[in-house]
Amino acid sequence: MYVVINNEAAWGMGETEEAAIEAAREWVCGSDENGHRVTDVPVVSFHELRRGAGGFAVLRATDAQVRALRDEAARAGDDEQVDVCDAALAGDVGARGECARVIADAAAMAD
Repeated sequence: MYVVINNEAAWGMGETEEAAIEAAREWVCGSDENGHRVTDVPVVSFHELRRGAGGFAVLRATDAQVRALRDEAARAGDDEQVDVCDAALAGDVGARGECARVIADAAAMAD
């Protein structure tokens, strides 16, 4: 699962990077199907979003990675992270974004 995030929120989720970006576009690009503004996030195009414009990132967090994070959090007694992982596995976009952020941070620290 891929998720589009920035420092404010998770904006979209999908099985592929393209699907996640497409799911995020309706929010990130600033207007709904009627052209009404739906967010204060600066308007960015699909291609700008893909390149990371506006502080956005597309992160990957598979169910297996989220389950592993959940198991590690449970062993450490971090009930809050366990709850976030459970929500992510149940389809919560914001929770998936938070898990993706934690997984990416851990991977960066390991490098």
